[in-house]
Amino acid sequence: MSKDNEIQREFRFQDLPGDLIYSVFEAATDDAEKPNWNCALVSKRVKTLVEPMLYRHIVLNTYKGMELLHRTIVYPSSKPSDFFSTHVKTLEIGACSSWSDVFDILSAVPHLSALYFRIKTRDSIEHSDLEVGRHPVWEVLKPKRLCIANKSFLPSHRHFHTSRCGNVGASLNPLFTNVTHLELPWGPPSESWAWPSLSQLTTLTHICFSAPPTLSAIHAASDIVKEAIPHFPISLIVCVFSIPFTQWFVNARELVEATGGRLHPRVVVAVSEYYYNSVLAGEWIRKRAIWRVTSVGEGRLHEDAFWERAEAKVREQILEEQTNQGRDSEVGEMTSTEDVIQNEDVFGTSDSDPD
Repeated sequence: MSKDNEIQREFRFQDLPGDLIYSVFEAATDDAEKPNWNCALVSKRVKTLVEPMLYRHIVLNTYKGMELLHRTIVYPSSKPSDFFSTHVKTLEIGACSSWSDVFDILSAVPHLSALYFRIKTRDSIEHSDLEVGRHPVWEVLKPKRLCIANKSFLPSHRHFHTSRCGNVGASLNPLFTNVTHLELPWGPPSESWAWPSLSQLTTLTHICFSAPPTLSAIHAASDIVKEAIPHFPISLIVCVFSIPFTQWFVNARELVEATGGRLHPRVVVAVSEYYYNSVLAGEWIRKRAIWRVTSVGEGRLHEDAFWERAEAKVREQILEEQTNQGRDSEVGEMTSTEDVIQNEDVFGTSDSDPD
């Protein structure tokens, strides 16, 4: 056999079936570390193949990242005009270089299935043109997974009405139309929310209230949880009250007890991963709470596991409540029987009494 024939019989990557090649690059681009964007440098043909995958999940946690994405969206390029609208499914914003840049980016991705709006900037979204109720982009976006601060809403839009039914003549929030997983980072608003409208979110299965790391904010948010409980939709599986940076507080156990630990079997308290695993937390916190990662980029990488832990804790709490109710019922039956016996002894109620 000649050397040329041996070379011809060697395996080549391009000899794989097309669907298998696609799967390999899909897995490679989905890796948050490597090779990720390096896949686009292999060749022009591979770049065309992987670009829709690379833009499927976008995390903007630096000003520079937002500026680069904004430039790519706004200025003409070789990409089709509907490229971002078609391919971007998850968008997480953790840094804001310009409100106008945010407008343009959100307007370019109307078909998002998940939006994590975790902007941390010196400029509050309050009183800006980006507030829900001001900018028309919020009339278009209808994600299934949504994280957005309560302060992002105008006072007139602090409700969950998505249609005119029962809300004739008032404002609407189409943003909540398809939501299944909702997180509301909570800061004290100037006006309260219309909590009875929460029951209208028939698609909602998971909700989380997260508080800033201050005692006053945590207690304020815990009051909101109590207000929301009577209006849980039937579809709701779990409500999480998230206390970040719990290790800062020496009275963390007291906080958990006071902020929903036993309010309702579907309410779960979440503490920081560091505190949950610390010696200070002890067995009690692991019995009554769950842990979560609290960082930008959490949405896609850690959220599913977080919700799974919350669901498991709900199952534990429901089982515990059913067990306790069974015990109470048995004790009640025993007490009732003893009362009857005592009454017969004391008052002589037997029909066979000769007197």
